[in-house]
Amino acid sequence: MTLHQKYRKAVAAVIGVFVLSALFEVIPRWEELWTLRQNVAAKKEQVKNLSTIGKKHVVLGERKKLLLKLLSSNDVKNEQSSTGALEYLTHTATKNDIKITSLIPTGSKQRGDVEDFGFKVSFAASYHTIGKFLNALETGPMNVKFIKIDVANGTAGTDNLLVSVEGIILLYPSRGRK
Repeated sequence: MTLHQKYRKAVAAVIGVFVLSALFEVIPRWEELWTLRQNVAAKKEQVKNLSTIGKKHVVLGERKKLLLKLLSSNDVKNEQSSTGALEYLTHTATKNDIKITSLIPTGSKQRGDVEDFGFKVSFAASYHTIGKFLNALETGPMNVKFIKIDVANGTAGTDNLLVSVEGIILLYPSRGRK
């Protein structure tokens, strides 16, 4: 065997040892490093989500203050009772130029601490006035859910529509009532 062949065998052996060490040592460590990197990326995403949640919490806190201020305003009594709900309906109707022809309480159901106060209100008004009134009820300080809205043509020669609305108002217990 010549010296040149011995060097070739030595180089082949070194390359073989290098390949084997890469297969059994380096590649598993890279895989471990890759999984650690993915874990760190997931943790960073969680932190981003937590900071987003924190920002939303601050915005909701400010919104809560605004809504509590609206509830405590003297514009309308927002008493969380059946009479308070009826006052809210009539006050909102008057404020939106609606003349109620009938307002009938349809009963109430207790669901835990929340009371569902049912109502049926009938009135005649123009299309835009109806929309303004229903929007004012939905976006007002009391939680109103409409169950059924019936609209029919009014008398001939007028642009008024006859409207019947069935819904519920969710009444939450106040501090003194439970």
